[in-house]
Amino acid sequence: MRIAMFVDGNNLNGTMRNLGWRIDYKKLLDFVARSGQVVEAHFFASYRNVEQYGAFIDMLSHTGYACAIKTSSVNKEGITNKGNCDIEMASSIILSMPLYDKAVLVTGDSDFEHIVNILRSHGKACDVISHPANASRHFRAMLGMHFINIEDYKDVFQRTIFGSDYDDADD
Repeated sequence: MRIAMFVDGNNLNGTMRNLGWRIDYKKLLDFVARSGQVVEAHFFASYRNVEQYGAFIDMLSHTGYACAIKTSSVNKEGITNKGNCDIEMASSIILSMPLYDKAVLVTGDSDFEHIVNILRSHGKACDVISHPANASRHFRAMLGMHFINIEDYKDVFQRTIFGSDYDDADD
Protein backbone atom coordinates (compact mmCIF):
# COMPACT_ATOMS: atom_id res chain seq x y z
CA MET A 1 0.00 0.00 0.00
CA ARG A 2 1.29 3.45 -0.93
CA ILE A 3 1.08 5.89 1.97
CA ALA A 4 1.40 9.66 2.19
CA MET A 5 1.80 11.37 5.55
CA PHE A 6 0.85 14.96 6.24
CA VAL A 7 1.95 16.55 9.53
CA ASP A 8 0.31 19.71 10.88
CA GLY A 9 3.41 20.87 12.76
CA ASN A 10 1.74 23.61 14.79
CA ASN A 11 -1.07 21.30 15.91
CA LEU A 12 1.34 18.48 16.73
CA ASN A 13 3.64 20.82 18.67
CA GLY A 14 0.68 22.02 20.77
CA THR A 15 -0.33 18.42 21.42
CA MET A 16 3.18 17.46 22.52
CA ARG A 17 3.47 20.52 24.74
CA ASN A 18 0.19 19.52 26.46
CA LEU A 19 1.37 15.93 26.90
CA GLY A 20 4.79 16.98 28.23
CA TRP A 21 6.99 14.91 25.93
CA ARG A 22 8.67 15.35 22.55
CA ILE A 23 8.08 13.48 19.33
CA ASP A 24 10.81 11.75 17.34
CA TYR A 25 9.89 12.48 13.73
CA LYS A 26 11.99 9.60 12.40
CA LYS A 27 10.18 7.17 14.69
CA LEU A 28 6.84 8.62 13.55
CA LEU A 29 7.80 8.08 9.90
CA ASP A 30 9.05 4.55 10.64
CA PHE A 31 5.76 3.74 12.41
CA VAL A 32 3.73 4.85 9.38
CA ALA A 33 6.02 2.84 7.10
CA ARG A 34 5.12 -0.36 8.97
CA SER A 35 1.84 -0.55 7.05
CA GLY A 36 3.18 0.16 3.57
CA GLN A 37 5.49 2.18 1.37
CA VAL A 38 5.66 5.83 2.37
CA VAL A 39 5.73 7.66 -0.96
CA GLU A 40 5.47 11.15 0.55
CA ALA A 41 5.92 12.72 3.98
CA HIS A 42 5.07 16.40 4.44
CA PHE A 43 5.54 18.74 7.38
CA PHE A 44 3.59 22.02 7.45
CA ALA A 45 4.16 24.80 9.98
CA SER A 46 4.15 28.52 10.56
CA TYR A 47 6.62 30.15 12.95
CA ARG A 48 7.39 33.68 14.10
CA ASN A 49 11.13 33.34 13.61
CA VAL A 50 11.68 30.72 10.93
CA GLU A 51 15.44 31.41 10.83
CA GLN A 52 16.01 30.14 14.36
CA TYR A 53 14.63 26.71 13.39
CA GLY A 54 17.02 26.01 10.53
CA ALA A 55 18.59 22.97 12.22
CA PHE A 56 15.16 21.56 13.08
CA ILE A 57 13.93 22.01 9.50
CA ASP A 58 17.17 20.50 8.15
CA MET A 59 16.71 17.49 10.45
CA LEU A 60 13.15 17.01 9.13
CA SER A 61 14.37 17.23 5.52
CA HIS A 62 17.18 14.73 6.15
CA THR A 63 14.66 12.39 7.80
CA GLY A 64 12.55 12.39 4.64
CA TYR A 65 9.98 15.13 5.13
CA ALA A 66 9.21 17.77 2.54
CA CYS A 67 8.80 20.93 4.62
CA ALA A 68 6.39 23.75 3.88
CA ILE A 69 7.26 26.48 6.38
CA LYS A 70 5.95 30.00 6.44
CA THR A 71 6.45 32.97 8.70
CA SER A 72 3.61 33.99 11.02
CA SER A 73 2.62 37.61 10.61
CA VAL A 74 2.98 40.19 13.37
CA ASN A 75 0.48 43.02 13.74
CA LYS A 76 1.41 46.66 14.37
CA GLU A 77 1.25 46.10 18.15
CA GLY A 78 3.91 43.40 17.82
CA ILE A 79 1.51 40.55 18.56
CA THR A 80 1.91 37.41 16.49
CA ASN A 81 -1.20 36.56 14.53
CA LYS A 82 -2.17 32.93 14.36
CA GLY A 83 -0.40 31.50 11.37
CA ASN A 84 -1.21 28.10 10.06
CA CYS A 85 -0.75 26.05 6.95
CA ASP A 86 -4.17 24.38 6.78
CA ILE A 87 -4.82 25.49 3.20
CA GLU A 88 -1.36 24.36 2.07
CA MET A 89 -1.79 21.01 3.80
CA ALA A 90 -5.32 20.45 2.47
CA SER A 91 -4.22 21.36 -1.06
CA SER A 92 -1.29 18.95 -0.91
CA ILE A 93 -3.51 16.15 0.36
CA ILE A 94 -5.96 16.60 -2.50
CA LEU A 95 -3.47 17.31 -5.28
CA SER A 96 -1.28 14.31 -4.47
CA MET A 97 -4.17 11.80 -4.20
CA PRO A 98 -3.11 9.88 -7.35
CA LEU A 99 0.21 9.04 -5.65
CA TYR A 100 -1.16 7.17 -2.63
CA ASP A 101 -3.72 4.65 -1.42
CA LYS A 102 -3.75 5.78 2.19
CA ALA A 103 -3.27 9.16 3.82
CA VAL A 104 -2.04 9.55 7.39
CA LEU A 105 -2.86 12.97 8.82
CA VAL A 106 -1.06 14.02 11.97
CA THR A 107 -3.43 16.65 13.31
CA GLY A 108 -6.40 16.99 15.61
CA ASP A 109 -7.75 19.96 13.69
CA SER A 110 -11.38 19.23 12.87
CA ASP A 111 -11.05 21.54 9.85
CA PHE A 112 -9.73 18.40 8.15
CA GLU A 113 -13.03 16.49 8.55
CA HIS A 114 -14.08 17.54 5.07
CA ILE A 115 -10.72 16.43 3.64
CA VAL A 116 -11.17 13.00 5.25
CA ASN A 117 -14.63 12.76 3.65
CA ILE A 118 -13.18 13.69 0.24
CA LEU A 119 -10.45 11.07 0.61
CA ARG A 120 -12.99 8.40 1.53
CA SER A 121 -15.25 9.35 -1.38
CA HIS A 122 -12.27 8.71 -3.68
CA GLY A 123 -11.63 5.29 -2.16
CA LYS A 124 -8.63 6.37 -0.09
CA ALA A 125 -7.96 5.01 3.36
CA CYS A 126 -7.22 7.63 5.99
CA ASP A 127 -5.83 7.48 9.52
CA VAL A 128 -5.46 10.44 11.85
CA ILE A 129 -2.84 10.53 14.59
CA SER A 130 -3.51 12.96 17.42
CA HIS A 131 -4.64 13.12 21.04
CA PRO A 132 -8.32 13.07 22.09
CA ALA A 133 -7.90 16.40 23.92
CA ASN A 134 -6.79 18.00 20.63
CA ALA A 135 -9.46 16.48 18.39
CA SER A 136 -13.19 17.10 18.60
CA ARG A 137 -15.47 14.31 19.73
CA HIS A 138 -17.23 14.48 16.35
CA PHE A 139 -13.95 14.15 14.43
CA ARG A 140 -12.90 11.15 16.54
CA ALA A 141 -16.31 9.51 16.13
CA MET A 142 -16.21 10.05 12.38
CA LEU A 143 -12.79 8.38 12.20
CA GLY A 144 -13.67 5.49 14.49
CA MET A 145 -10.83 2.96 14.56
CA HIS A 146 -8.89 5.18 12.15
CA PHE A 147 -8.19 7.66 14.96
CA ILE A 148 -4.83 6.78 16.50
CA ASN A 149 -4.28 8.17 19.99
CA ILE A 150 -0.68 9.40 19.98
CA GLU A 151 -0.41 8.84 23.73
CA ASP A 152 -1.01 5.10 23.23
CA TYR A 153 2.26 5.07 21.26
CA LYS A 154 4.39 7.18 23.57
CA ASP A 155 6.97 4.37 23.86
CA VAL A 156 7.15 4.22 20.06
CA PHE A 157 7.22 7.95 19.25
CA GLN A 158 8.96 9.58 22.21
CA ARG A 159 12.24 11.25 21.44
CA THR A 160 15.23 10.17 23.49
CA ILE A 161 17.93 12.19 21.70
CA PHE A 162 18.07 15.88 22.55
CA GLY A 163 20.14 18.73 21.19
CA SER A 164 19.83 21.75 18.95
CA ASP A 165 19.38 19.70 15.77
CA TYR A 166 16.42 17.91 17.32
CA ASP A 167 14.66 20.75 19.11
CA ASP A 168 11.07 21.28 18.03
CA ALA A 169 9.91 24.73 17.19
CA ASP A 170 7.96 26.16 20.09
CA ASP A 171 6.34 29.25 18.63
